[in-house]
Amino acid sequence: MTTKKRVVITGSSIASPLGNTPETYWQNLCRGHYGLGPITTFDTSESKTKVGACLNPIPMPTNLTPLEEKMSSNLSLLSAYCAEQAILQAGLDFSQEDVRQAGVVMGSGFLNLYDLEDFYQGLYQANRPASPTIIPLNMSSAPASRIAMTYGLKGVIKSVSTACASGFTAILDSVHLIRDGYQEIMLAGGSDLILCKTIVHAWERMRVLSKERENPTMVCRPFDKDRDGIALGDGAAIFVLESLEHARQRGATILAEIVGGFQNADSLDLVKPDSKGEIICMEQALQEANLEANAIDMIYAHATGTRLNDVTEYQSMLAVFKEQLENIPVCGLKSMLGHTMGASGPMSLVAALGTLKSGYFYPIPNLNRLEEGVDLFITKTGQTLSDVHHILINTFAFGGINVCLVVSTFRE
Repeated sequence: MTTKKRVVITGSSIASPLGNTPETYWQNLCRGHYGLGPITTFDTSESKTKVGACLNPIPMPTNLTPLEEKMSSNLSLLSAYCAEQAILQAGLDFSQEDVRQAGVVMGSGFLNLYDLEDFYQGLYQANRPASPTIIPLNMSSAPASRIAMTYGLKGVIKSVSTACASGFTAILDSVHLIRDGYQEIMLAGGSDLILCKTIVHAWERMRVLSKERENPTMVCRPFDKDRDGIALGDGAAIFVLESLEHARQRGATILAEIVGGFQNADSLDLVKPDSKGEIICMEQALQEANLEANAIDMIYAHATGTRLNDVTEYQSMLAVFKEQLENIPVCGLKSMLGHTMGASGPMSLVAALGTLKSGYFYPIPNLNRLEEGVDLFITKTGQTLSDVHHILINTFAFGGINVCLVVSTFRE
């Protein structure tokens, strides 16, 4: 039996309202800053929802020609920016690499909604003819293709969509490609741009958005007794993943190791979560990592802030970690960044890298009263922990799609 390769992270990147570099993003998380604020991506005068986590303007890559920029959607440009930053951090020069051994997997929960909404408004309201590029620019594969074409990569190139688990599906698929020897380098992550009028209205109609429409500090409150729904956000995060052998060969700085991961399905309901599926996913991720539950030093919860999802996730974590759970720090990003859909898992992974490096347990500042019956180790002010070596990160998506990853401090 062939020994599976170890997979390490050598580059990371982020685009978020809390910062467009991992360093700035991490600093603002630790300070308890909010990325949520007034929505500026469309006129909200007719919308009930006034608050979201906007990327306005969208950060732009610096290595595209004017024609390449014109031939790229907003989502592709956002993804290209993150890919460029991750590659720079990793110190990769693809002119010195076998590009057949390098690929891209990108995850998005939605299509390129900003551009598609503009297209429909132009066609049906302004009687503006459709651009001949509307289809190639807005195919779900466009972000991955844009990245691959920029660097001339010839390996596996694909896009995946598994709702808000999309970014983690992309990363887990990439881990398997490297671990099983098909690729040496993968660019993997998630990106979503959802703060457009049509989609915000659709989420309002689902009645899962927080009823607090204007105060950013009260919009999304995971695990709080008075929580009442989610907030929406835009964002992206991409990583350079490599086999350990390849990273060593080129003298790369290793940020962390992905030691385990698992994906499964509840197959129960389009929107309601199921503890059984979540439990299996966490347990199998730990088994893949060859770790016992008591080895986990921190959990990055999915923690959407809805009445049902938070309680279900708590019950699932309790079933896996039992009495140990009350001593394991639990945190979540969505109180400060909203739900960034396919980017939410990767954005948690960027934060987890900060935790592994510093040992800092950042706050959920708007948690006032824990839900009755929920006993979790959550901080409102942040604190430094003595040892953090293994972090479990959860993503539990619509359609009953679950993906969990275990990321660890790299050890020889």
